[in-house]
Amino acid sequence: MAARPLMAMMLGGAGAPAAMLNAATDYTTIRALGYPAALLTMTLQSAFIATKDSRTPLLAVPIAAVVNLIADMLLVPGLGAAGAAWATTLALYTNAAALLAMWSRKLRTLGGTNVLLAIPTNSEFKKIVSFAAPMMVALIARVWLGMSITLSAVALGTVALAANQVIESLYWLFCPFGEAISLCMQAYLPPLLLKGRSLARRLQTSAYRAATGLGAFAAGGAMLISLCAPGLFTSSAAVAGTCASAAPMLGFGLFSYVLACSTEGMLVARKQLRFLAVTHTLNAIAFSLSLRALVTRSGATLAHVWAVFGLCN
Repeated sequence: MAARPLMAMMLGGAGAPAAMLNAATDYTTIRALGYPAALLTMTLQSAFIATKDSRTPLLAVPIAAVVNLIADMLLVPGLGAAGAAWATTLALYTNAAALLAMWSRKLRTLGGTNVLLAIPTNSEFKKIVSFAAPMMVALIARVWLGMSITLSAVALGTVALAANQVIESLYWLFCPFGEAISLCMQAYLPPLLLKGRSLARRLQTSAYRAATGLGAFAAGGAMLISLCAPGLFTSSAAVAGTCASAAPMLGFGLFSYVLACSTEGMLVARKQLRFLAVTHTLNAIAFSLSLRALVTRSGATLAHVWAVFGLCN
């Protein structure tokens, strides 16, 4: 119900082109139907990781990818953006169904009373909320960081916005290196904390070393692609030049992000959730205010925006 007025606001209000507004509204409305499947998928992936099984969720990825590709080929030519949205939504439900079937088989190996789907009791619900609420605040703050970067790029002009699309895509391509270390800490650190601090410290030291190496690899890979292969993303010399100038700060942002992810995983494992939520919230507020002051100054560039992001991490 709110998709059209919200899309109109984002596209310039009453002057928004009708064709673009219609396509954006259709895409947003259809993609919203996929949220239940997306949330179920995230929950099931977390369940597998909690059992220290990171391989099984990967089996569902090619299935969903094939469904998405075939649906795109069939639906996009006739429906355009709406066809792409339906294809993605169908892939999300395919992924969720595949993971649910795999989790059903996994339950039989865990022992005890295994129920596939159930409404939580009051005590279970309170435990879930006490853990999830601070994490939701932290994640919302992290999403706000990304939105702030996009809004700052908008203020810097069309070329900066186009270049930011490329830079941000490369950022998300290499982000999983940090997420993987964070998930490892969440899965493996809690049992070691129960056995003794020395074992926990050894694992944390290993994680810092891994984060340093993977962070350097992610930073180098993103910089190399944006500097040496700009033609993969754009045919505009101006956009390619802006990407090249922002590439070092993209690398800095990725390196700092991977390091931050490793420590975030340790905090989650130690259940320091309120501290994490407060830190992320204060970070997001400081980042927004810094960017607002930055984009009003003459000479501000996309590289400056990503430099502030790296410092924020």
